[in-house]
Amino acid sequence: MTQEPGAKKQETITKILLSVIFLIGFGLLGFWVEREAGWIRIFDLSVLDFILIGLATFRLGRMIAFDRIMDPLRAPFTKVVDDSSGEGKTVVPRGTGFRQAMGQLICCPTCVGTWVAAVLVALMLVVPAGTRIFLYATAAVGVAELLHSLTEALCWSSRQGRTASGYTIQKKKALAEKIASKTAHSQDS
Repeated sequence: MTQEPGAKKQETITKILLSVIFLIGFGLLGFWVEREAGWIRIFDLSVLDFILIGLATFRLGRMIAFDRIMDPLRAPFTKVVDDSSGEGKTVVPRGTGFRQAMGQLICCPTCVGTWVAAVLVALMLVVPAGTRIFLYATAAVGVAELLHSLTEALCWSSRQGRTASGYTIQKKKALAEKIASKTAHSQDS
């Protein structure tokens, strides 16, 4: 889809503004932490915190980008279309300008994950105990999703291998019938 020059400019400005908002937000958070260091403990992320934030970011980024529960959030900016592989559906940006820029952000799990990670790190600073509880739950679902994806990939790979070798369910049934027939024939003799 070709955009009008005004829409392309609006999309570019939106992307620049989102980047600036992201950087200013982190700058202000850093300034606030530095200024208030007298009453806030030194911000210290453990390796476990880092892993939890990573897994939670993975899960939340995919949830925002793909899960049906987030359809109302994505609806103004994205649409669901058939995947080019023919295997299912995918989420793509809709519209032009601002709408398309927001759609590109929302339907990209890595892109929206950057914002999610920023919010999670900020929450770890401001409300560490409550955030950790949320992180444990979300990270557990992230691990489950990774295991599910791994299982799906292995099953898909196995099906592809069987198909490539010519081994199909029909051939399996024919072979079983042939063996059963030979077994029945040999028992009759």
